[in-house]
Amino acid sequence: MIIQNLILECLSDLKILHSRIVELSIFSPNETLDDISTRDLVYLAVPYVFAEEQGRVRTINRLARLASLIEIEVRLRYRVCVIYYLKLTF
Repeated sequence: MIIQNLILECLSDLKILHSRIVELSIFSPNETLDDISTRDLVYLAVPYVFAEEQGRVRTINRLARLASLIEIEVRLRYRVCVIYYLKLTF
């Protein structure tokens, strides 16, 4: 139970962090990877980290699990869009 509380706290912090990233417009479709400050690159991983943590949340029933999986999908799609707009290649 303690671990689940930590996971939920982490998710809360990640949501706040993500909203601040969006508010500050750290990433924009007009930018290339070269335009992004090196110290801001770490924020590209926030949606992925959120999705990973969301996958660790224990749910009570199928509907709660489905809602959790949908949130994971939304976060991962956002990350894919950012990668697409920045034309990142790995």
